This record gives sequence, structure tokens and C-alpha cells, in this order.
Amino acid sequence: MVNREDRAKQFMPFDALKGLQEELRKREERRLRQNKRELCDEEIESLTKALNSLKRGMRVQITYYNFITERYVTTIDVFTKLYRETRFIKTENNNISFDDLLDIKILNI
Repeated sequence: MVNREDRAKQFMPFDALKGLQEELRKREERRLRQNKRELCDEEIESLTKALNSLKRGMRVQITYYNFITERYVTTIDVFTKLYRETRFIKTENNNISFDDLLDIKILNI
């Protein structure tokens, strides 16, 4: 008679094609990558207006390019400070370069 532990092993998952799941995950990541795009003059003007109207404590929705994930990310956060000399926007949870911004929406006024 087969003991309980050996019997259970026969029902464990078996990966007949070693590495297949890892390769499929890598291909999916490559498929989801986005190229960072150049903004047109109207988009730059819209961003400039939004940046100039920001006040500390405002809730904002920011869409920006994340180089780690290689895709655009949208986050809702609280604006804290604008660093014009180094071209960064600081929120409670992020520091985002002006060059990576795609869109800013002010959620409360």
C-alpha cells in the first residue's frame, strides 16, 4: 500500500516544459511596453497651465511615463511642491520629472 505522502505527490502540478511560464511572462511584459512620446504644443501649454495653478494640498491625477515599467502610469495623489529649477513635481508619494509628464488634472479646487 502507498503511504499518504507518496500518493499526494502524484497529484502535484508538473511543469513538463521548464521555463515556459517565465518566457510567456517576459513576452507579455514586452507586449505591454509603451514608448514615451513627444508632446505637441497644445499639450505642453495645457501642462504649463496646470502646473502654474497647483497649490499645496490639492488632490491631483497625474499621468506620467515610468521608465521602470516602460509604460504610462496614472496616479491620484496630493501635490506638495513644484521644483522649477530642477524641473520636478513632488507629491506625497512621488517625485516626477516635468519631462515624464503627460497629463495633470486637478481634482479639487
